[in-house]
Amino acid sequence: MARLRTLGYEAELITPARAEKLAPDLVTPVDASLIAYSAHEAHRYPQLYLAYLLRTASHLDVQVISNTAVQTFGTAGGRPVVRLTDGTSIVCDQVVTCVGRWTQTLLAQAHGPLSMTTFEHPGDATVRYTPVTSPLPVSLTRLITTSRLNVHPNGGGGRPVLQSLGLDATADSHDVPATDSPVAKELLERLRTC
Repeated sequence: MARLRTLGYEAELITPARAEKLAPDLVTPVDASLIAYSAHEAHRYPQLYLAYLLRTASHLDVQVISNTAVQTFGTAGGRPVVRLTDGTSIVCDQVVTCVGRWTQTLLAQAHGPLSMTTFEHPGDATVRYTPVTSPLPVSLTRLITTSRLNVHPNGGGGRPVLQSLGLDATADSHDVPATDSPVAKELLERLRTC
């Protein structure tokens, strides 16, 4: 808790009974005495967030351009210009990119500085195991973080995302394990005993 607080992370210790009220599908370990909880912690559902953004854009009469890739960036009169592969040029106030691992390549065209970490070796900060389970009869709405396993909601549908920091030490973007691999089996075992 002290470490979390020094990092500015607002957390409090709660009892297993309160944790189970907050997350009814949670089964706390018998030896759990206190659990760290943050009321301000959140998880974003990308698909739901995108639907929200598109709905909001529609209400604001924003023109959404899809199925056309960005070719280059530039400036004109001190304002950003986005050039699309169909030949269209869009002069705008700001450019926001959401292209994940391709951000650095895309923004290099705009000559904009951007520090990003790239994959160098298995277990580095750029990779992790994040499998999605088969549908489970759970209504998980909160992040669950334990020393052995983190469980994230995944937009409903009872398909949580699993992660274990300890197992991530072997994660390799060039060698994705199969669903019957030792890593997958270990994650499932940790979920069963979580």
